[in-house]
Amino acid sequence: MGLGTRIRSFALRIMPRTLRVRLTLTILLSNLVIAGVALLLVAVSLNRFDDTFLLAALAVIGVALIPSALVGISLSHAIGQPLQRLMVHVQTWGNQAIEGAPYHPSTHDPWLPVEFSNLRNTFEDLLRHLSLRQSELVLADSEATATQWTLETAVNDSPEAKLMLSEGIVVLVNPAATALFDTGRDQMIGTWLSDVLARWSIKIESDELLDGSSLVEKAHDGPVEVEMTREGHVPRIVEFRAIQHEDAEQTTLLTARDVTEQRRIESLRSEIISIVSHDLRAPLTVITGYLDLLGRPLSDEQRNKALAAARNSAEGMGVLLEDLLHAARAEAIFAPQVMSPVCMRDIAYETVTSFEHTSDQTFELDASCAGIALGEEKRLRQALVNLVSNAMKYSPVRGTILVSVRCENGRIVCAVEDDGAGVPEANRDSIFERYARIESDDKDRKGIGLGLYIVRAIAEGHGGQVSVEDARTRIGARFVLDLKSAEDDSDSA
Repeated sequence: MGLGTRIRSFALRIMPRTLRVRLTLTILLSNLVIAGVALLLVAVSLNRFDDTFLLAALAVIGVALIPSALVGISLSHAIGQPLQRLMVHVQTWGNQAIEGAPYHPSTHDPWLPVEFSNLRNTFEDLLRHLSLRQSELVLADSEATATQWTLETAVNDSPEAKLMLSEGIVVLVNPAATALFDTGRDQMIGTWLSDVLARWSIKIESDELLDGSSLVEKAHDGPVEVEMTREGHVPRIVEFRAIQHEDAEQTTLLTARDVTEQRRIESLRSEIISIVSHDLRAPLTVITGYLDLLGRPLSDEQRNKALAAARNSAEGMGVLLEDLLHAARAEAIFAPQVMSPVCMRDIAYETVTSFEHTSDQTFELDASCAGIALGEEKRLRQALVNLVSNAMKYSPVRGTILVSVRCENGRIVCAVEDDGAGVPEANRDSIFERYARIESDDKDRKGIGLGLYIVRAIAEGHGGQVSVEDARTRIGARFVLDLKSAEDDSDSA
């Protein structure tokens, strides 16, 4: 280390850090050196180095240091104070500029030296740019937050399952996807799509099994429908679509839509059209034949028989059309529009009264309570009418039909008993399926097997159920409609 470097290092260690003290000490030392040199020259010129001269020299030096100190203090104050104001301004507005606040330049300070004025201008330019950039960043962050909130809202509220994939790994998933795949969000994020789908068997119409990669590949080419099956779950028909984004991460948006119910309704519609074309052709043929017959010379008796037969066929067509109409509206039946307290005893009484005047069969009503059920009145009435109509169809001409209403353990139990042939135990589950009928020798029984299916749809739509068992007091069948009670109904009739 050189001598100059050592001197500078020593000076830095002993030199005060504040500008004011530095200026004052510098002026004092400078004046002290100048005074010392001047006195030394005077002493040499006069050739006097006695004690009196030295004392006089020291007195002169002491007196000279007082104005030097005052000048140093004044000068340091004149420079340091405006510089301090500048630093406070820079610090204050620097913090505000970081937050994006508009920058306000400082007022001109006449005491600030030119060099510091140039420094001030440099600082102000920097603060102005910093404020502008920060305000742009704050705006961009606000817009990004709003966009992210909008995106998350649209994704999370979407009924379609959505998964964002990055190089095959799930990075985003919405609630509909967790419900469709029956997997928690935390178990899906950061997991390969193939691992997420590993518990499912996925195959297309050609019975080809797909894994995650092949599914995404096919979905890129257009919508692809697959059947998803898994032990303990109902098979589902799901439509997948995939959109590839052009980025380095190979981001893919995979959308899945459960179309099981849609396909079921389409199949039902096709079945209905098929049934209509098949079951309505026969009565139309009969009606056409009798109309042709009426164009010929006939006796009054023959004409009346032909008219009665044609009317009977037309009524049969009406029954078929009514059943088909209700079957087509089964989805509405599953979810009643208005749920309110309904008195099942009143509905049972009105139903029995309406039928007993138009039938040779005997009707009995046994209602031990009001039976206030929770549901939609017109649907519950339709269910009970269908059960009574079914009992009439399979009971003897002079048979007896018993309609009862009971309140049991917070439930409303409505039952319809007949004294017909009953329902074989092997058919008691399938009898409520669409178009299901029990084989019978009686060819005059109209219907296509939709009445009991509609009853089950109404019961399940109201949170209840319907079942069939042996009649309790006679030979025949007992159909039981079990419904939710709207209140603690324990009042007797």
